Amino acid sequence: ESLQNKKLVDGSEDELLMIGNALKCNADDSALTAQSVLDALLKSLCAFDANGNALLESNVLTMGYSAKAVQSSNGEIYIPRKEERPKGDEEEATIFEGMDEYNSTQKYIRKGLVGSTPEDSTAVVNSSAADLAALDIWKQDMRGSALAGFQLAMRAGPLCEEPVRRVAVILESVEIAVTKRPSESDNPKQYRAAKDITGGIVVAALRSGIRCALLTRPARLVEGHLRLTLHSSLAGLGSLH
Repeated sequence: ESLQNKKLVDGSEDELLMIGNALKCNADDSALTAQSVLDALLKSLCAFDANGNALLESNVLTMGYSAKAVQSSNGEIYIPRKEERPKGDEEEATIFEGMDEYNSTQKYIRKGLVGSTPEDSTAVVNSSAADLAALDIWKQDMRGSALAGFQLAMRAGPLCEEPVRRVAVILESVEIAVTKRPSESDNPKQYRAAKDITGGIVVAALRSGIRCALLTRPARLVEGHLRLTLHSSLAGLGSLH
């Protein structure tokens, strides 16, 4: 309700403080206030729908700290394996392409929604040309489709296509496989996406990711319903159906 009204609503202080602690909206927990949490949420807010769902973009992503380019030989990013290594397996750890970029984004994600970044949103991030290209691809080609994916996921939930209510989705980082353009190219941009990134791919990926995230926690239906018992004579049975 405070996000919807863009001001502090009486009675929401405890919930805002709980959210602020969970999202690390301030490096100093003792200085955390309901108003500071609300200000941090409003600063990161990308979209807010009629059902109380919010799409937030972490400050470290907006500033480009957690936007990483992966220059892999197969045009793909590193995805951690779900299965755990068996106990007692002393096999040496394998270094996968994109693992360094993945670990770097995880470092910034752990800093929370705001992160320890410069306050000035125009500050230049000391990133490589490839990372700056990845940030540009995110802002120019992917962010709008990510918003559409969020709207679809909130419109049809994972249980039975039910509308989702009062859920916050936070975009924390992005990793994009890039490749260097040929030297004879007329395009001034040095890097481009290794594979074509269409809007449909981004929409489907974010929608699927949100639905999977919702199912990692206990979920239940809270849709209201009405149960009726109708009585009719045989003469009116046809009209009743």
